[in-house]
Amino acid sequence: MPSRHPDLPTRPLVQPEPRLTAAETREQFATAVTALRLEPGHWLVAVSGGLDSVALLQLAAEIGPAHGIIPIVGHVDHGIHPDSASVAALVRRHAERLGLEFRSESLRLDADSTETAARRGRYQALRSMARSVAARGILTAHHADDQVETVLMRALRGSGPAGLAGMEPARRVDVVRPVLQFSGSSLASVVDELGLEYWDDPANENPAHLRSWIRRDLIPRLRTRLPDVDERLLDVAEQARDHRTAWEQLLNQLPGLDLMEGDPASVAAFPWFSNDTPLARQLLATFGRRVGARLSQHAVRRALALVRAGASGRRAEMGHGWEAEFSFGRLVLERPLGVTQAPVQLDGDLGRLVWQGWQIRWRRATAGEVVRGGLVTWVTPGALSVGAPVSGERLQPLGFSGRRPLVRLLQEAHVPVSRRRGWPVVRRGTEVIWLPGVCRSAAAVPAMDREAVQLIFEPS
Repeated sequence: MPSRHPDLPTRPLVQPEPRLTAAETREQFATAVTALRLEPGHWLVAVSGGLDSVALLQLAAEIGPAHGIIPIVGHVDHGIHPDSASVAALVRRHAERLGLEFRSESLRLDADSTETAARRGRYQALRSMARSVAARGILTAHHADDQVETVLMRALRGSGPAGLAGMEPARRVDVVRPVLQFSGSSLASVVDELGLEYWDDPANENPAHLRSWIRRDLIPRLRTRLPDVDERLLDVAEQARDHRTAWEQLLNQLPGLDLMEGDPASVAAFPWFSNDTPLARQLLATFGRRVGARLSQHAVRRALALVRAGASGRRAEMGHGWEAEFSFGRLVLERPLGVTQAPVQLDGDLGRLVWQGWQIRWRRATAGEVVRGGLVTWVTPGALSVGAPVSGERLQPLGFSGRRPLVRLLQEAHVPVSRRRGWPVVRRGTEVIWLPGVCRSAAAVPAMDREAVQLIFEPS
């Protein structure tokens, strides 16, 4: 049997005979990694200290390098269990045993924290760690037993086909589940063979948590009546994934949809979203998933109502921090920026910073052709700043006489109302030089091939 950390609370592991031997699990893991086509480089392996993640770490360390995968161990200490520090130490020892880099972050949650809060905090911490080590992404140890629980839990919560599709090996580019097709018992065979230490989290047996109740009480009872219930639920997930994939393919093929996945994301409102029909609802829900918004049926109907009302600039809450706006014939989905950032100075001959969702770069360079639109321009040398529009501000557009209000220029460029207050304005002193992507002013224009400052703006 696998060994457990002696200082941590444990219970006897009750497992059926492994569906795969340790050797078969290694072979299948290599096949799975090849099929996923993971980009070579560093990958953060999320290791909780439990059996499944310890098995994943072992497999990644043994097999990953042959596929260009360099594992880095990432552990999140939720701070909920009194022994969490010992668990972190256990994971660190596994990293040291395998000669791998170890990263850890503590969330300091309390015992009353919900599963949702813990999961959200965990993924935020993992993504932060992944960025700090320039990892290609995050590997998690979700497996087939977890998938069964997920599908059943979502069915009980009333999820539609998209939710019943469950987890995918690489649904999002930064989170990959390379052992999703393995049973928990197959992963246990690797831990058992090597006698690896792991932590058995008591929270997994707490029926107060819905997933734990499903795992501990509901699924075993279902198996007594329906021995193949696991296979049935996995089949439900496969059918639901086909359903979801078909709608996503349709989203790419419908004429006139003009889908834009930037920030904000938008689609042409007409003709597909002009009426509240099953087709419109499914298309809009699929579009939401494409850009990361989980839209309930009530949210979808609120968004469609904006189109029917036909008043540009009207908005509706979509839930989970998202909002919809009907803007100049388009239906826009976005997360509002919230408080507008203070103005920033573009100092020095070379620099880079992020302001209000824009990546800004500048450097000394020979001036090219200055045009009215676009996200690249040249200005004469001198002090520059970037800030939000100020009420009443105007600029003289390049090649035109007279000065025009910034708000009117933003309207004409079809910038949604919600984005206008945080749109970047480049100034020299109080003079507006440029509205990136909207309008270049006639001020501070350098002569061609003369020394200048090049400005590049990119939505980040």
